Amino acid sequence: MFKLIIFLLFPVIIHGQTFKSSATAHIIESYEIEFMERTIEISENEIIIISQGKKYKDIQTLNVVEIEEKEFGKFGVCSWYYCNTKDIPGSEKLIILPMQENPKQLSIFEPSKDGASTKEFKIMLD
Repeated sequence: MFKLIIFLLFPVIIHGQTFKSSATAHIIESYEIEFMERTIEISENEIIIISQGKKYKDIQTLNVVEIEEKEFGKFGVCSWYYCNTKDIPGSEKLIILPMQENPKQLSIFEPSKDGASTKEFKIMLD
């Protein structure tokens, strides 16, 4: 009889434990959006892109390697500027500027590090 009672209470004793944890991880990510003012100067030999925000100022100077006039999507005929960054080999960029009067958008393409895809940056113009 005693063995029968122990046998019946054994599962209750085993599964009747309570576990508590006083450590809880809360991952909170915050993103800060900063609007920057950009000035773009385009000449036949170089393109200078000046990005200025509240905390920093970035100046990129690009050498123009080749200029072509080709179709680009809904923008029609555009100027295609093939560039690379001064003093940094392997930093090719393609800047496409619509030839229409008062263009609304400038597109900057650069190959990704894997070489299989291309990143596109669109800059809205005033």
